[in-house]
Amino acid sequence: MTENIKVTRKPTYSVQKLKDGSSLVRYSTQINGREIVSEYRAKSTGEALSGAKSRYERTLRSRHEELSGQDLDNVIGTPTQESPENFKFRQSQDPELTEASNLALDTDSLDPEELLSIERAASSQDEDKGIMTKGMPKNHVPYVVSMEGQGMELTGDAGTVLEEPNPKYLFRPGDESIIGKNNTIIVMGRDHSPQNSQIYSKEIAKRNYNSGYSDHMGAGAIDIVAGRLAPFPLETLPAGKDIVAAPSFNTSYPVELQNVNLTNGKHPGMVMDAARIYISQMTNIDENFKISTLIRPGDSVSKSVAPTSGIMLKADKVRMHARQDIKIITGGPYETINSQGNEIRKNNGIHLIAQNGIDERGRPIPQQPIPLGDNLMIALESIMKNISDLTGSLDAYVEFQMRFNRVVGNSFELLPIPGGITAGNPLTKLQSIITTIEQIVKTRLGAFYQELNNFNFRTNYLEPTSKNYINSQYNTVN
Repeated sequence: MTENIKVTRKPTYSVQKLKDGSSLVRYSTQINGREIVSEYRAKSTGEALSGAKSRYERTLRSRHEELSGQDLDNVIGTPTQESPENFKFRQSQDPELTEASNLALDTDSLDPEELLSIERAASSQDEDKGIMTKGMPKNHVPYVVSMEGQGMELTGDAGTVLEEPNPKYLFRPGDESIIGKNNTIIVMGRDHSPQNSQIYSKEIAKRNYNSGYSDHMGAGAIDIVAGRLAPFPLETLPAGKDIVAAPSFNTSYPVELQNVNLTNGKHPGMVMDAARIYISQMTNIDENFKISTLIRPGDSVSKSVAPTSGIMLKADKVRMHARQDIKIITGGPYETINSQGNEIRKNNGIHLIAQNGIDERGRPIPQQPIPLGDNLMIALESIMKNISDLTGSLDAYVEFQMRFNRVVGNSFELLPIPGGITAGNPLTKLQSIITTIEQIVKTRLGAFYQELNNFNFRTNYLEPTSKNYINSQYNTVN
């Protein structure tokens, strides 16, 4: 069992058929006494099972980083099926499970009356709605009604503004910001590293203002974000508690948000900032955004990384469109010192890392060097020449053998003298000598030269130190 992880209730899943014919699947387990519940609704049972399992595994890995890259069924256990009624019974009997399903952010500061308000809100929901789907309908919370204009809803239609949730930002002393009305913000302050125990709490005593290099000079940062706490941002929770959140660099699955009521179903329990450009003068960009650093075989995760300046673009899809060409450059003779004043000892390459280096089962996808097209073409031509030489040697050998066979087939032996020794045919012996010499010269020596050519090929094209090495010394892909 992985250190610091104790399975206090074995994982289970339930499948519930809803009135509209769709399926609602729940996966749940208990780790270190804390419930984890993930659910997914889809038209087919197979799709619901796949979606719920995927969400369950992401939640586990999000809360327990030591599970990254491991087969969860081997570590946590393979989920066994239970009935939806059994899940609901455990939910009614287990306070932890009720909290995992119903509570919202900052639960430590909720008083009994607020908890009761949340439980009432949860019990009144239509459970058949399942998880809300983005865009169905357009709003995930009720529209705000204007106090002017005879109670018109502020939907963005008919010349009205669109009022929507705008989660409060966890500002730190010295931050300056430009805040839009539709969940957009630009914050000019200091470096962030939100996953480092940054607490999303409105209580001043619980706030952690230090994050990343925020207590260093020369660590200014600009954060440009559209869509904080997507896909369904909220300003408040069922008990009326304000949500105050730091930047969400990576998708997380706070247990407190699971199953909060929305207009057309439940909150999926995941939060992320939809689109971001993050610029920092001093940061650990890969660590903060959980970018894979395993590039070459044998690489290990470094525990000590020197800070650098960094820019991160992150969204569902990122495009760069040049009407002519795009150049992506690293290092070079004119850039030998980085912005922190440190010497750049090696110029790192350009790495294309699909899936962040991890497949759907949590297994690493190793990076491989990108082949160099011109060198690869020269190497392939050399291989073709070697193959041609080999077939030529084989053809010559066959020709020598055929000539010898013809001489033997058409020759005759001298009749022996009674009681004497048979005399050999001098033509056969002569042809045998000629064939042997030809094979030595053209086939045995040819084989020697072929081995020499193979050695030269390996040296010229397959050795990383060669200038004609077929792989890039810098750039990788997976």
